[in-house]
Amino acid sequence: MKFRHVLPIALLLVSMGTIAKADDVRVSVNRTDITVQINTKENIKANIIVSKKGEDIDDNDSIYEMIQVTSDENGKIVHKFTIEEERDGVSNYGEYEVFVKPFGEAVLKGEFSFVTERDVNKLMAALRADDADFAA
Repeated sequence: MKFRHVLPIALLLVSMGTIAKADDVRVSVNRTDITVQINTKENIKANIIVSKKGEDIDDNDSIYEMIQVTSDENGKIVHKFTIEEERDGVSNYGEYEVFVKPFGEAVLKGEFSFVTERDVNKLMAALRADDADFAA
């Protein structure tokens, strides 16, 4: 069975709204499974957009995940999705941004990194080939 690695990066806040706070937003990773969680003060709807870091989110080709979600009766939003190892024959290795936009509120932002076992093996092979000390 192929094993994939995902490395989390701390969440960052773009701007704070009155419904959700920076410490109420979480992005957790488990291999290729990504979970975005927001705790709000009330029952709301929000848009979640995931794209590679630095990409133009106005370009639909750069968006990896886009969904509208609704919180439960306690104001909790949980959205789970999976990143595939490749997209259109290209590795999905890289840093990703998660934009959460509760309706009527400011945008919140989270980040995470994704790397596959194959990508790590390629990097290790390149390092071994270039550095005799590393190979030893």
